[in-house]
Amino acid sequence: MDILPWFIIAITIPWVLWGFFTFQGLKFEDYFHSWISFNLLPQKRVYEDTDESLFQGLHEELLAEKIIKQRIDNGEEINQEG
Repeated sequence: MDILPWFIIAITIPWVLWGFFTFQGLKFEDYFHSWISFNLLPQKRVYEDTDESLFQGLHEELLAEKIIKQRIDNGEEINQEG
């Protein structure tokens, strides 16, 4: 079995697709560039900057509930809005 014709076909496929292939509105060269940059180049990671951590927020909520419970136990009238 000759492997040379299959090798030539495999080499010419990208050149044929270069002019005729479109995927999701992108020409082949744009799609190929996007695919290479997404899959092979390192990606920049974006982190959300938050002022307080999850544990700090939970701690503050529990502390507020504890303070409210103590004030109720002491006989104060609590106005809870929001």
